[in-house]
Amino acid sequence: MKFIPKVYFINKQFTQIFYAQFLSGLADKIILFILPLWILEVTRSSIFVSILSACSTIAIVILSPFMGTFVDRLYKKNLMLVANSIRCLLLILLAVITILGYFDFLYILLIFIVYSFGSTLHSPAANVALTIIVNDDELQEAVAIRQTSNQLESVLAPTLGGLLFSVFSPGNFFLINGLCFVLSLLILLTSNITEQHKAKAKQSFLVDLKEGVSILFQDKILKTFLFSAAIINILGAAIMLTLRVIVINMEVSSLWWSLIFVGSPVGVIIGAFMSMKWKVQSSIFIYGFICCAVMGFFNILMSLANAPRVLTIFYFLSGIAFGMGNTYFGIMYRRKIPVEKQGRFFGFLSAALLISIPVGQVFTGVLLDSINPNLVMGILGLLTVVTALVSIKVLGREQKKKIEYSN
Repeated sequence: MKFIPKVYFINKQFTQIFYAQFLSGLADKIILFILPLWILEVTRSSIFVSILSACSTIAIVILSPFMGTFVDRLYKKNLMLVANSIRCLLLILLAVITILGYFDFLYILLIFIVYSFGSTLHSPAANVALTIIVNDDELQEAVAIRQTSNQLESVLAPTLGGLLFSVFSPGNFFLINGLCFVLSLLILLTSNITEQHKAKAKQSFLVDLKEGVSILFQDKILKTFLFSAAIINILGAAIMLTLRVIVINMEVSSLWWSLIFVGSPVGVIIGAFMSMKWKVQSSIFIYGFICCAVMGFFNILMSLANAPRVLTIFYFLSGIAFGMGNTYFGIMYRRKIPVEKQGRFFGFLSAALLISIPVGQVFTGVLLDSINPNLVMGILGLLTVVTALVSIKVLGREQKKKIEYSN
């Protein structure tokens, strides 16, 4: 029996990866959404939730570069199978512990840390696999489809997670999520993914790891891009926190909370679809940062919104710009970095972007105690526009130098 849907995207190999990623990604996001809420409900302690989140983040930041190095040395399909197996077994273990009534926060914490290990291994492997299984002329469509799928997972996870958790007991809930990983495993096991690119592992693991670090610093264009992306990610985290304060201050119903915060994810999905139609072959980073500048412009307009409907529209439009920009950046990574080094790059990128989130939130939290949140939103939007425009100028100059040097 083949666990492969008959609807194909691009090619059969991509379709197999797509459905396997969607199932595991949806289950993963549901767990990440529900688990902290469940622990808060059981313990009535926000400290436990904070510890869980902090330990998971630290584990991912530390492990990501190492997992990226493993990805470049081994077969991507095998690594995805290992990652999904780890997460599946841990969810079954969590279900058994819960059903038997052995709830202990330390057990949950240890399980979640090891669970993070599986997620950290799966992410770079799946990202590199996408580059391998599609042709260069199909890359933009493939990245856009994956971006759409990823955002759809984020939209569905809170709804499905809340529904399942309200219908089933916690133990059965974890078993159902484990089933999603089982289905993902079956799709991968019955797939026929040809990997032409595989690191031969002739040198030691540490040498490969150091080589991965050098990827970030040898190329000036890539180094400048990563620095700019980190700044924009910090600003994005700050904008999310500020938006929550603005929405609370509006004193609107909880229905409006949902409508406002779903605006950007829906916009991102539309933006990813739009990027499939707007084909870009050269200077793709310029288009990406133009989209970031447009996103920042709508963030500025969000600071001026005095009604929830207007705020939702501007947030939705900023999501479209973000969806297009993120797709273009995803294409640039895969075109610029050799496939045999992409695992390490995605590992380091994941760690760098994850670190930037608490930095942005802590910095903004201090500002929001003394400054009007709408003003903070306007400043953050302006900084996003300035960062994007400066990045276009600097990267354009570096690219021009590189062309002149090659000639």
